[in-house]
Amino acid sequence: MSQPRERGEAVSSKTFVVTSVTSPRDSHESTELLDLEPLPVTALRNPAFEALYQQFEHFNPIQTQVFTTLYNTDDNVLLAAPSGSGKTVCAEFAILRMLQKGDFNGSSCCVYIAPVEALAEERFRDWESKFGVGLGLRVVELTGEKYADMRLLKQGQIIISTPKKWDVLSRRWKQLWLGQQVKLFLVDELHSIGAEGGAILEIIVSRMRYTEIAVRTIKSKKDAVDYLTWTFMYRMLSQNPSCYGFLGDSDRHALDHLSELVDVAISTLESSKCVQVEDMEVIPRAFGLIAAYYNISCIAIETFSLSLTGDTKMEGLIEILASASEYSRLPRRMVRELIHNQQVSAKESEFVYPQVKAIALLQAHFSRHALSESLALDQRDVLIVVNRLLPALVDVISSNGWLYPALLGMQLSQLVTQGLLERDSVLLQLPHFTTELAKRCHENPGRQVQSVFALEMENAERRELLQMTDLQLLDITTFCNRYPIVVKRYEVRHSDNIYAGETVVIRVLLERQMEGEELGPVDAPRFPEPKEEGWWLVVGDPSSNQLVAIEYESSDCEDCSDCEEPMED
Repeated sequence: MSQPRERGEAVSSKTFVVTSVTSPRDSHESTELLDLEPLPVTALRNPAFEALYQQFEHFNPIQTQVFTTLYNTDDNVLLAAPSGSGKTVCAEFAILRMLQKGDFNGSSCCVYIAPVEALAEERFRDWESKFGVGLGLRVVELTGEKYADMRLLKQGQIIISTPKKWDVLSRRWKQLWLGQQVKLFLVDELHSIGAEGGAILEIIVSRMRYTEIAVRTIKSKKDAVDYLTWTFMYRMLSQNPSCYGFLGDSDRHALDHLSELVDVAISTLESSKCVQVEDMEVIPRAFGLIAAYYNISCIAIETFSLSLTGDTKMEGLIEILASASEYSRLPRRMVRELIHNQQVSAKESEFVYPQVKAIALLQAHFSRHALSESLALDQRDVLIVVNRLLPALVDVISSNGWLYPALLGMQLSQLVTQGLLERDSVLLQLPHFTTELAKRCHENPGRQVQSVFALEMENAERRELLQMTDLQLLDITTFCNRYPIVVKRYEVRHSDNIYAGETVVIRVLLERQMEGEELGPVDAPRFPEPKEEGWWLVVGDPSSNQLVAIEYESSDCEDCSDCEEPMED
């Protein structure tokens, strides 16, 4: 009940039972602070390093306390200090130690994890200036694109990432030799382990620990329990048992609790057709491999599997995408205004569903409608997630052998990248183009311009048609020079000896013509993150809506692709 106390104040009371609550154990594991005088910057004993901190003469008390440990030893450190106390400089001490020891020679690198995109971008700008320009180190920020990030990992000496991006990359730690390559692992804002997404943060930190002992892939329930014993959660079970719903008080009880958690998780994965259990062995199924590859939840994969059909149209694909569990925490702010402006078909009672808001934000992106600052942030989050959901959606469709929905999914991927409606002119991909200008090009007397290639005409003719300034025309020229021109060649292997029911190999060669040595990201100013070019190779039968074979090739791939398909009568 509530009782008024003073104006603007209220007190509430509620009765609850605490007999089953176990209070957290006291922890006294802390480092005694030493009574030290502020350390001068000259303690770095390196003029190049000292030049990085010309703005002050002495390090502050926190930096002074940790200097010896971080700059002169390789000890693991947990630093807990208030905001604004100079913890970033403390992290830089460890980087400078790597440089001083020569650990940046060869393929070794340092990885810095920021909790959110904004902080990662800020740290990249700061360290690109400080360590890149100042000390000649190669500082890179991961993009979230798998092939681009693998290339950046090879190139960079200081790798800046968010937990989600590093999670995707570090799953391949065996292939990428991350255990040998990463010499320093820095995690900022570690207290966010208790916030949304904290599980990913916990996993990547644990993963960097067990890469050192070459732990194998989880193949059984016992492996899963052993895996969890390396996590922060296992350490905290006995320290704060009620927080985790743990009623025991011994290591045996803790292992039993973990075993129950694993049983529930595996049952969930089985019901979503992501794994199957045979003779105590956990075997991944196709949907599980898709979920792991694209870093999406098994619930989203199950939603895709249950919702898709061979007749699903574009509108249906968008609705299914928006139903993914990844959008369940989408903020509910300004939903009514957004839905009305985008003319989304939804009842008043459905406004509370995050799916409805996700659809409206996608529609606003396709129609290029301006949004308020808060809605623009929500839209950015939706688009970043859809970049992982879409290829997974195409893979789920392909696993069912449906041709037309798969092609629509590929088309939707391009519409998301460029911010276009299905009915829009492709010319709207060009810089400075408006709907009116695209219409004028389509209706151009004597020579209709309906594609980028049709703009290849005399300069005077193009200038008269577009009516743009020289700088705008230069932007158009730059875009056209980078526009993908792909030459496709293919051959059927052993074409003289093909029989019904046997597998046929089709060798496909894609050649991307371009200017310059570096391809770079695609020209997509309306998409919030850099994207690398990629191509789907599809073999199908339009008459029966059958997809026979599918392959995805990134712009980094230099090899021919072999598509295998069974021959039918």
